[in-house]
Amino acid sequence: MDYDFYIATWRAPKGAILIAALLIGWLLGGAFVYFGLVLRLRRRLRVQARGSSRIDRDADASQPASPQSRTPVESGR
Repeated sequence: MDYDFYIATWRAPKGAILIAALLIGWLLGGAFVYFGLVLRLRRRLRVQARGSSRIDRDADASQPASPQSRTPVESGR
């Protein structure tokens, strides 16, 4: 089949053109999803992980020491 691009004519079978178009669409769609969604979600996950580790660190610092780590206070008897 002849494909006319106004400046050039290309002769190729319909099946090959269909497979090439599907392959190009699949690659472009995958790149669009990766750059548009996956990178943004990774960044958001990294920020949330950083924030939760900061919250855990602050919570550990604000809790009193465990009873085992305290030094016993001697009574005056």
